[in-house]
Amino acid sequence: MNPLNRVRRLGSEISRLGKIIQKEESALSLLSTFRILSFLFFIAWVVGVYLFRTVSDLYYLPSILILAIFYRLLSTYQKRREKIRRLHVWSEFLTAQISRIELDGKRYPKAKREYYKNLVLETGLPAWTKDLDFLGEKGIFSRIDTTVIQKGTSRFLGYFLETPDESNVIARQNAVYGLSKKSRVVQKLLRQFRLYEASFPARREGEEEKLPSYIPKIGNLQPERSEKNKIDFPFNLFEEEPNAFWKSSFGKMAGVFRVLFPFWLVLIWLLVLGSFLFGQTWGFGIFILHSAFFGSYRNRSLKMLQPIAEDSETLEELGKLLLYIRSSNLTGTKGEVFLSNWKKKELKDSWKTFLKISNLAAYTQSPLAHALLNILFFFDLWIWRRYSSWWNQDGTSLKASMSDLAELDSLLPLTNLSWIEPGFTFPKLEKSNTTIYAKDLVHPLIPYEKRVPNDLEPMQPGKLLLLTGSNMSGKTTYLRALGISGIFAMAGGPVPASEFITPILEVHSSIRNEDSVEEGISFFYAEVRRLGRILQDIKNSDKGRLVLLDEILKGTNSRERTIACKGILKKLRQYGVFGIITTHDLELADLPELSLFHFREEIENGKMTFDYKIRSGIVQSSNALEVLRLEGLDLD
Repeated sequence: MNPLNRVRRLGSEISRLGKIIQKEESALSLLSTFRILSFLFFIAWVVGVYLFRTVSDLYYLPSILILAIFYRLLSTYQKRREKIRRLHVWSEFLTAQISRIELDGKRYPKAKREYYKNLVLETGLPAWTKDLDFLGEKGIFSRIDTTVIQKGTSRFLGYFLETPDESNVIARQNAVYGLSKKSRVVQKLLRQFRLYEASFPARREGEEEKLPSYIPKIGNLQPERSEKNKIDFPFNLFEEEPNAFWKSSFGKMAGVFRVLFPFWLVLIWLLVLGSFLFGQTWGFGIFILHSAFFGSYRNRSLKMLQPIAEDSETLEELGKLLLYIRSSNLTGTKGEVFLSNWKKKELKDSWKTFLKISNLAAYTQSPLAHALLNILFFFDLWIWRRYSSWWNQDGTSLKASMSDLAELDSLLPLTNLSWIEPGFTFPKLEKSNTTIYAKDLVHPLIPYEKRVPNDLEPMQPGKLLLLTGSNMSGKTTYLRALGISGIFAMAGGPVPASEFITPILEVHSSIRNEDSVEEGISFFYAEVRRLGRILQDIKNSDKGRLVLLDEILKGTNSRERTIACKGILKKLRQYGVFGIITTHDLELADLPELSLFHFREEIENGKMTFDYKIRSGIVQSSNALEVLRLEGLDLD
């Protein structure tokens, strides 16, 4: 399907959802009114019966029915409000998909914009991340990134940054290709991931809960919030096994105490109640000593319960996500179905039990209630007993499920790329470093309607392609399109071409160099240093190497530049790389064993035009003086 047609379809769906939301909000407003009226009617009935001093108390009975109606309306109100929330998330997801298709960076999802900004500032990243506009708020990565959980994002980014390994690349490509064949399921799955992500703000709001100002903060009752819990969710949930609580809190007596504490609790209450029944006060002293026992395990319990307590509100959406993944029968990089270690009913029942445990653990977020429940009933110990039993049965399987969740999250962006760019194709990966070839190659950051496809003739190692042409004619864009195809292919995703053949390769580039006043580095020296690193890297590599050089050594005089460029090209041939070099130095075309191609412009009626098509041979014209003249700088 043409991407523009897909945009129209998505727009129609957003419009439809908008009408549903409007209708639901009207119904919600009406429900809210009836809910308030029913409660007021309940109050009025009770007060009225009391004031009229009726003969029989039976007149109070209708108030119970009115109260039941109120709670029914309240439940319906909550369900409808949740439905509206989910519809809004759905609409926002479709809007994000449109922005990805239309390359509208301003409307990319806002959740990770700060992350994209900071990522550009990271040191030690490959040069191509800047040269190919890969990072940044409107870069390639932010356009295609749909990941939700932190480990999914890290793994997805790693697909591009890691040294390519043949088995890993092939496994990822097979997984992404298989997922792309189930586009309807994948789109629903992406929406489910987004619904899960939308529950995060509710979790953060819960984390902001503090003690009321009129209650003094005694003994650090309020547990500290863990930054790791926020970042590493949901993997922090199962970082420490529940059984570790018993061992760390009670040592060698853990097993005995786990069995005996219920009997201890019953005995204490019998003694306390018995002492009061017979008018004795010693029961109160026993209770005080009993209460002090809570302090022996409180801190350890709070620390370990904190992950499931803080994130209890997100777990329902996480469970729905896991259940949908299980029912979708999707295959990962290992060739196994995600969550295949579960039966659907078993997963549903297990997660339901875990939700109940997390809801109990949520009481730890209310310090006074938590302390009182433990003093009276050893509340945390009952949670740990139940949690340990659940863990011993399902814990290992749940840990594996979280790993599957991260892998699927990391693969979905490449699958979604295939959906937003239906013209992209999966490359053919060659076993030997013999050929790179592309047909209908385009740049993915150029709007669909403005793209001009170009082919890349089959390239062999050591035979370099020299690309000449006028300014603004398309040389650098062509260079970047090929580089992007290379990194997409190594990540396992589709590439911006109708056909692409490549070996397993590393991409090296020198396109966008910058001087540095702080380091005292000139533009020329920065470029020389970059070229030196590239020559060193390709010399020591046994993989295919794609080297992209844009107008090399343009920061020095023409005579020395030509001599140096010839030496660099000789080295590249010697190392057997796949290389494309753009230049304005036409003298380089005299070197042997070069494939010569060019872009050109046309000037008609004082206006310069470009067709952005690659042609064989060397360019026969230059437009520098004409550009100056068109800008009012006639230097005759």
